[in-house]
Amino acid sequence: MPGKILAICDEDSLYADALMQYINRRKKVPFEAHAFSEPEGLAAFCGENHAAVALVPKNNEMLRQGVLPDGRKLADTVLLLTDHPDEGDPNCLYRFQSAGSLLQCIMEQYSHASPAGAVLLQEKGDMIGVYSPLGGCLKTSFSVAAAQLIGLERPTLLLSLDAVSGLMQIGHRCGERDLSEAVFYIRKGEAGFAYQLQAMCVSIGACDLVPPFRSAQDLMSVREEEWEMLLAGIQRELNYQTIVIDFGQIGARYPLLLTACRCLYMPVKPDPLSEVRVSAFEREMEGLLDPELTRASRVNLANLKIPADEDLFLEQLPYSELGRCVRQLLIRDGVLAGEKS
Repeated sequence: MPGKILAICDEDSLYADALMQYINRRKKVPFEAHAFSEPEGLAAFCGENHAAVALVPKNNEMLRQGVLPDGRKLADTVLLLTDHPDEGDPNCLYRFQSAGSLLQCIMEQYSHASPAGAVLLQEKGDMIGVYSPLGGCLKTSFSVAAAQLIGLERPTLLLSLDAVSGLMQIGHRCGERDLSEAVFYIRKGEAGFAYQLQAMCVSIGACDLVPPFRSAQDLMSVREEEWEMLLAGIQRELNYQTIVIDFGQIGARYPLLLTACRCLYMPVKPDPLSEVRVSAFEREMEGLLDPELTRASRVNLANLKIPADEDLFLEQLPYSELGRCVRQLLIRDGVLAGEKS
């Protein structure tokens, strides 16, 4: 399904076309970009099509007002391209920043103006859950491998609900924002929080990752209904067909969230104490899981080899022995295309 319309106007047609092509190549971005070099062309297009965002030059008086000749709005949100950084107006975007940074700014500003009950961009996507009551069982490695493998087939988002996942640190990824910011916008009642979340995503191989919580206290303060709103907002507003969730401590605290997953995988360990703990968790879950889900698939990853290179660890996971095991499980369960072994 086409995304929301982003209309770009700039007298430099090469600039407008290049930005349009960059945005339209980003399959996970919820915008369909159109480029114009003449204000009249943009106005005519927006008169016939409902534009969510219009990105126009600040020095064009007619477009800057955000009003069509017949008095209707040019777009839901009008953002202004300027040649000067740090103008102090959040609606003024520096035109000479990278296309990726400019797109993040567009999504952030649109999120503040996004109306409640926005139109669905796609049908509800799949959620794949990974949870274990055990530690040190390669749960997060399983999640990362699964998200990247699925991402090779369709747009996929990885959510880590662990307080200390290490995902940003191991790949030396930087970013001052994390999942707590999306929860902050949910608590403020902002309908566009999902666009804020999209803007902070980083890439790991073929999938996107929302930077996880930095604080265990922040993570554990999130209520079950807020998690439900977060997941529903991602499915409703963003172009991800699959969400892979590394549940962390949240799986034990809010086990009903596990039941929303199409498939649930439980990495285990072979020792007797671990068996007792896993069996106790399964008994606790009886009566909660969807009958179609039955029970989580136990997966013993203990003897599988994983990458040794710390800098490329996450990107190499899908191609490791562990990754090959994950791929076969996903094929078996119909998550990935391929012949079942």
